[in-house]
Amino acid sequence: MKNKLFSSLILIGALSFTSCDLSEEPYGFYSENNFYKTEADAEAAVNYIYDAITYIEFSRAIVFLGDMPTDALDPKRSTTVSDNQQLDEWKIASFKSNVSLGNFFKYCYITINRANSVIKNIPSMSINEKLKSQYVGEALFMRAYSYFYLARNFGLVPLHLEPVSTLEQTLVGTAKSLDELWGIIINDLKEACEKLTYFEKAEPGRVDLTAAHSLLAKVYLYLASAKDHGTPQYVNMSHDVNAYYNEAMKYAEKVVDNAEQKVFGFESNLLEIYNKQTDILKMKIKSK
Repeated sequence: MKNKLFSSLILIGALSFTSCDLSEEPYGFYSENNFYKTEADAEAAVNYIYDAITYIEFSRAIVFLGDMPTDALDPKRSTTVSDNQQLDEWKIASFKSNVSLGNFFKYCYITINRANSVIKNIPSMSINEKLKSQYVGEALFMRAYSYFYLARNFGLVPLHLEPVSTLEQTLVGTAKSLDELWGIIINDLKEACEKLTYFEKAEPGRVDLTAAHSLLAKVYLYLASAKDHGTPQYVNMSHDVNAYYNEAMKYAEKVVDNAEQKVFGFESNLLEIYNKQTDILKMKIKSK
């Protein structure tokens, strides 16, 4: 027994002398200090913004929030879709625990934080100026897009205009007023308009100048209509209703009545809007 114990101690001692160093150098670690270097890095950062809105928790919530309180949708009467029933019946008292609302709120801010990183870092990169302008414009659009949905569904929300990297930075207050919140949305979109260009052909999944004009038109129309019809809180905003209706018309015309913009337009036959076979055929024709 003593011999076995002695042999074991010798073996352990030998292994302790011959064992290798298990510490590792984290060669694959990315941070803002070593990432924003190349055009490929810049493109990846912008793609990362779009990635946040591909999650079903975000994309389907847009439909639920807009259509559940109306006659457009009717949720299944099952305990597995209680969130949808709360939205359908607009049970505000239970919204604090509504998972669908929580996920939608979360992914909006994930999008905003990734957009803020691009807005902060890409301008100082040594890359093609045209690409730099395009990527920052896309990030500005996506930040405005996220705040647009947050403002419409939650009212005054926290304002993050810089990337969040510490827990303390998450503790910001809400916008001081709807004028401030919507002013940021409008300013982001106007700056995006200065940086973006029209696509020569559609690039699915990316925004261009037409997208910025479209969202600006929608923002102005939404604000004008909300104040015009006495919507609580919006009725106290400082903008002139007629001026905003005119702005909505101006930016809408840039989309539908603009010789420079040749990619997007109205479908002459409304029955063809959701015809997938027609869409596929059009894409094949454009690609030739």
